[in-house]
Amino acid sequence: MKVTSFLVLDEAENLLLDLRNQEQIALTFSEAAVLATLLGHHEQVLDKDTLLAAGWPDRVVAPTSLTQCISTLRKKLSVYPEIKLHTLARVGYQLQIEEEDAEPDALVVQEPLRKKRLPWLLLILLLCLSAAVLW
Repeated sequence: MKVTSFLVLDEAENLLLDLRNQEQIALTFSEAAVLATLLGHHEQVLDKDTLLAAGWPDRVVAPTSLTQCISTLRKKLSVYPEIKLHTLARVGYQLQIEEEDAEPDALVVQEPLRKKRLPWLLLILLLCLSAAVLW
């Protein structure tokens, strides 16, 4: 299941796969199930009972199990600032994904290149001025 353009949730293996660097983030069954349910209802607020039923099917668990699961998911997703897991007090949880366009990424890549070229350009300019003075 696609989370972002570069992040995939593998529900069968209970892991997140970052396609940019092939990094894998292991999830428990409950974490994967809760995340999949939130992804299936993207931008919607899901109540706690729905998420408890998804993460712990055929089991009765305390609501704190969901709270702990959400906390752990937030920690595992913290390296992806575009993914936000919001708590709505006494209501439930909402998953928001705010992917940036490809253009800003291209600018970020080009900026360090400019910084690397600047010293070389200054050196060439200095050599040209020195040659002109010595001539």
